[in-house]
Amino acid sequence: MAERREYPDFHALAEALSRSGSSGSPAEVHGALCGMLSVRPVAREVWLRQVLGGDGAPTALLPQEDLDVLLEQLYAATLVQLGDTDLGLELLLPDEEEALGERTAALAKWCEGFLFGLGLVGVEDTRLGDGELREFVQDVSEISRVTLDAGHSDEQEEAYSELVEYVRMGVLLASTELGAGAGRGRLH
Repeated sequence: MAERREYPDFHALAEALSRSGSSGSPAEVHGALCGMLSVRPVAREVWLRQVLGGDGAPTALLPQEDLDVLLEQLYAATLVQLGDTDLGLELLLPDEEEALGERTAALAKWCEGFLFGLGLVGVEDTRLGDGELREFVQDVSEISRVTLDAGHSDEQEEAYSELVEYVRMGVLLASTELGAGAGRGRLH
């Protein structure tokens, strides 16, 4: 089993992204990374160009230990988790202490980012086949548009948890089906 690495704090990354001028949320940025890495190993700099725009370097206004370190931590942890044979992938989403509406919105953004990441690395509709992978990608598209009605119930909490688990397992399926699962260590 690979060394377990942790993601950066969701809110610290959100703040650093905002200060950098990026319009992406931590969930969306992580979803895009997972989408890209599910298809093929992608160099950190390639992903950063998509997250930050331009040359992928954090702006000069930010201390080096801020955004760059947080994004490196996210990238490294995601590589390890996607390659974990114990299916240890986690989605970067707000903690359970956050309002269910905020977590649901973040899950929708994560799914939006995942679809964007698949598109960035050239996954075409024909490559999805006619089975579970196609169904998963269609479901992710639907989840990217999900909103939560006012209120909070145990049923809504359970439905949210089930969606997160479905997406998590679907990403692992996509990684296996689209080919990145076997080549985790090489960057192209």
